[in-house]
Amino acid sequence: MSGLASCNLEQNIDVDLPVLPAQLVVECYLEDGQAPQLTVTETVPYLSAPDPVVPTDVTVRLTRPNGQVETLRFFPGRNSVTGKFYTHSSLRKLVARPGDTFRLEVTDTKGRRVTGTATTPGRVPIDSLEYKFNDLPPGSVKLTCSPSSRTQWA
Repeated sequence: MSGLASCNLEQNIDVDLPVLPAQLVVECYLEDGQAPQLTVTETVPYLSAPDPVVPTDVTVRLTRPNGQVETLRFFPGRNSVTGKFYTHSSLRKLVARPGDTFRLEVTDTKGRRVTGTATTPGRVPIDSLEYKFNDLPPGSVKLTCSPSSRTQWA
């Protein structure tokens, strides 16, 4: 064992990381009864400082289930409930029923484009809530759910 202690087992290696063009990154939250909030940032090189790059030349379009297209405004803020920051938002609250599909398109003046689709899931009834202190890791809760006649499982 003393032979291993005197060996230098450290070795520096150089890894060439490719330099790639920045891409748009989109994080969006759609909740029934809430105004849509969305954050658009850009990717940064792997070992760069963790300062977010927020592009301001972005257009965000949200298509609601009825086909109506709304352009979300660039109005950065912070959600007081979640603490998350956002760059774009709407003044209109969403009505999201199970099965409703929303479409998102984000474009910028550099020609980059991100699209997404989200379908509102059905509600899942919770039959019981059980807490077992000694059987589960600390802070764990066991939920038991079973489908009702109205629940559609994918």
